[in-house]
Amino acid sequence: MDIRGIVKKTVSSRQIKNSGWMIGAQAFQMICTLVVGMISARYLGPSNFGTLSYTESFIYFALEFVTLEMDGVIIKKMVDHPELEGEYLGGCMALRLLSAAISTVVVTALIFALNPDEPIKITLILIQSVQFYFQAICLFEAWFQRHLQAKYTSAAKIVASLLVAAYKVMLFVIGKDVKWFAFSNSLLYILLAIFFAVFYVKKNGQRIKVKISRGLEVAKESFHIVLAGFMTATFNQVDKIMIERWMTDADVGLYSAAMAISCAWLLVPTAFIQSFQPTIMEIKKSGDERLYLKRLKQVYAAVIWLSLGVALIVSLFSDLIIKILYGAAYQGASKALVITIWMGAFSIIGTARWIWVLCENKTNFVKYFMAFGAISNVIMNYFMIPAWGIVGASIATLITQICCNVIAPLFFKETRVHTKYVLEAFLLRF
Repeated sequence: MDIRGIVKKTVSSRQIKNSGWMIGAQAFQMICTLVVGMISARYLGPSNFGTLSYTESFIYFALEFVTLEMDGVIIKKMVDHPELEGEYLGGCMALRLLSAAISTVVVTALIFALNPDEPIKITLILIQSVQFYFQAICLFEAWFQRHLQAKYTSAAKIVASLLVAAYKVMLFVIGKDVKWFAFSNSLLYILLAIFFAVFYVKKNGQRIKVKISRGLEVAKESFHIVLAGFMTATFNQVDKIMIERWMTDADVGLYSAAMAISCAWLLVPTAFIQSFQPTIMEIKKSGDERLYLKRLKQVYAAVIWLSLGVALIVSLFSDLIIKILYGAAYQGASKALVITIWMGAFSIIGTARWIWVLCENKTNFVKYFMAFGAISNVIMNYFMIPAWGIVGASIATLITQICCNVIAPLFFKETRVHTKYVLEAFLLRF
C-alpha cells in the first residue's frame, strides 16, 4: 500500500476515534465550564466575579511564560525523534518548573504595584498561581496526542472537570467566599497532572530523563511562539485590565460573562485541530504535498463554518442566553455577546494556523502577526472603552482577531499564501 493509502486508512479509523475522544472531552468540559461558571457568577455577583476575572487575566498572561508554548514543538520533536521522547519530556518539564517559580514572583509583584490597597486581589493571584507548577507535568498530554491516544487524557479531563464542578457546588452549599472559587482553577490542573502522570506510567512511556539541553532545544524553537503567545494574551486579556482601570469590577464581570460564552465553546474546534495535528505533520513529513494541503484546508473549513454557525445562533438569541445562564443582573452583557461571539471564527483560524507554521518552519512570523494585533487592540481599547464601555472593548477584540489571523499574513511574502489557503477553505475548495 502506498503512503497515501496508509494515511487515508489512518485518518478514517484511528484518527477519527482519537478526534472523537478529544472533542467529546472538550465538549463535556465546555458544558461543565458554562453550567458551573454561570452558577458561580450568579452566586458571586458581577462585582466579585469581575474581581476574580480581573486577577485571572494576569494568570493567563503568566501562563504564556510558564508553558513556554512547547506543546506543538515537542509533538513535532517526538514525531521526528521517537527514541528521545523521555529526554524531551524531562527537559521541557524542568524548564517549565523554573519558569513557574519566576512567573509567580513577577505576577504577584505586578498585581501589588497596580492594586496596593486591595489585598484580596493579591491573595487571589497567589492562590491561582499554584496551577503554574502542575502545568509543567501536564506536558504529558503532548505525548498522548503524538501517539493518538487521546482517550486517556480525555477521560482524565472529564473526571477532573466533574471533581472541580463538585468542589464548586460544595462551595455554594456551605457559602464560601471568592478565595475558595479562585482555588478551583488550580485544583483542575492538580488533578490533571496526577491523572496524566499515572496514565503515562501505565502506558509504559519512556523513562523521564531531565536533560536540560533537550528542553532548551524545544524552548529555542518555541521562542517565537512564546512571544506570539504573549501578544495573544495581551489582546485577549488587556481589555479586562483596561475596563477595571476606567470603569468598575462589575463591568469587568459583565464583559467576562460575554467572553466566557464566546470562548468556552471554542474548546471543541480546538480539540478537533489538536487531534489532526500529528497526522497532518506525518503527511507533511512523507512528502505528499497535495494531500497535506488538502487535509489542512479541510480542517480550516470545518472549524470556520462551525464557528460561523454557532455565532449566528448565539447572536439571534443573545438576550435569552444571558438571562438563562447568568440572570437579570448580567443582562448588560447581551450587546457585548452579540459582538464577541463572532470573533470565534477568526480566532480559531489562528489556532489552526499553528499546524501550518510548524510544518513550514515559519514560527518566526507569528510574533509579528500577534504584535500587530496586540498594539492595535490596546490602541482601540484606549479610545473605545471610555466612549462605549464593554461594547467598545468587544468591537476592539473582534477587529483584532480579523487583523491577526486574516490580514497580518498578507504583509509578508513568505506567509501571504496562508490567507489564500484560508479563503479556499472558506469556499470549500480543496
